[in-house]
Amino acid sequence: MGEKTAQACHEYFPGSEIVVSPVSTGAGLGADMLGLEKGRVLFPCAKEAGNDLEQILCDAGWHIDRFEIYETVSEQRANLPDIEPKNLDYICFTRALAAVYT
Repeated sequence: MGEKTAQACHEYFPGSEIVVSPVSTGAGLGADMLGLEKGRVLFPCAKEAGNDLEQILCDAGWHIDRFEIYETVSEQRANLPDIEPKNLDYICFTRALAAVYT
């Protein structure tokens, strides 16, 4: 998880151990978690979330409860603002799926 997510977890789950991976992918977090004592993990995620984290931990003997709590829904192109990319200096995507839906 990233720093903002970690801050929210500290607020809502005080006293819990929070693992922040320097590699912001499921595989990166999974690799970091392999150093912890095996256990059961609740994995709240998007419906379309990948399974790298789950696969790494399951292969190592962990139990994963995947809990799909939201879904990314693309907007119809007709509803998007009319932006000419050649008039932009930068485009900032905060999630891979945002780039796919653009």
